[in-house]
Amino acid sequence: MQREEFRSFDLAAVLRELREAILNARVSNIYQLNGATLLFKLRRGEKIYSLILEAGKRLNLTAYAPEKPLHPPAFCMALRKYLRNSTLTNIEQHKFERIAILSFTG
Repeated sequence: MQREEFRSFDLAAVLRELREAILNARVSNIYQLNGATLLFKLRRGEKIYSLILEAGKRLNLTAYAPEKPLHPPAFCMALRKYLRNSTLTNIEQHKFERIAILSFTG
């Protein structure tokens, strides 16, 4: 049987791996693939990462290049305005809940 959502333990394990890979990476761009799914393009040194976030379902790095909409929604444009070229400075879990907190500076 396939699970549909993350558990707290799943999120803790994923965040530990993400910290090692993308902490202190810079945000190159952000795409909103659908209403609940975001794709962050991150650069750390010479390496480029694609981070997919889907509320309640997944948070992972991917090599797959999903199709991006031609015209980004307003929410995506706001994220780009405030987060593009910023640095991902912290990735944490809120009180072992299913809440991931990504902190950016710059």
